Amino acid sequence: MDQQTTEDKYKSVERLIRKTCAEFAVQHPIDLEDCLSEANEVFLKVCDDYRTDKGAKFSTYLVRVLKFR
Repeated sequence: MDQQTTEDKYKSVERLIRKTCAEFAVQHPIDLEDCLSEANEVFLKVCDDYRTDKGAKFSTYLVRVLKFR
């Protein structure tokens, strides 16, 4: 099975992270750069915690964790 590097995973979800943070920053009084910084930390945690056998796509799991963080 082909394993993606963390950098490859980030490149594949970078736009999704930015979009999610932009939406959140509009809805809540938070600086976009602070939100992106927090999202990058969450991304690294999700990379460690994500399990393919649970049935969810990586991007779906990432967005759910971001929204509940």
